Amino acid sequence: MSIDFSKFEPASKADAAAAGLLSSPAGMYPAEAAASSPGGVPAAVAAAPPPAASAPGCIVAFAEGGPARHVPVTLGFPIVVDGVRVDTVVVRRLRVAEVRAYVAAVQAGQEASLPMYERPDGVPLPQAALDALDSDDFDKLDAAAVDFLPLALRGDPTSA
Repeated sequence: MSIDFSKFEPASKADAAAAGLLSSPAGMYPAEAAASSPGGVPAAVAAAPPPAASAPGCIVAFAEGGPARHVPVTLGFPIVVDGVRVDTVVVRRLRVAEVRAYVAAVQAGQEASLPMYERPDGVPLPQAALDALDSDDFDKLDAAAVDFLPLALRGDPTSA
């Protein structure tokens, strides 16, 4: 698969981190939403999409009723990360700034991963946790992630 990264505007990791876009912004999933719904995703997440980072004084959120922005994946072989048992991983769509930061890191020759894997409470899973998953579980995450990647990162020839 060949990806043309020249279409993307570079962004520094520092800029993305300052904007809170390298991982889930604080408050993305409220503490009271920690109790999961039957689908494995906190009820507050399903009910109200989190606001996207925006200019000061401007609140931007995804409209209700649109396509799914996340999907829970139940692990066949749960793991414990920093003392917390992880039975379900939420795979979510990426925002533009996250894709830009990823592309900039790749273009700079840095090791990069896409910040799209989280615990149901919104805490991002570190790369070390993903690397420690059972191979079959990672294959399930990988299959779910394809539908949430931007077309340009899927190698889709129609994504100009």
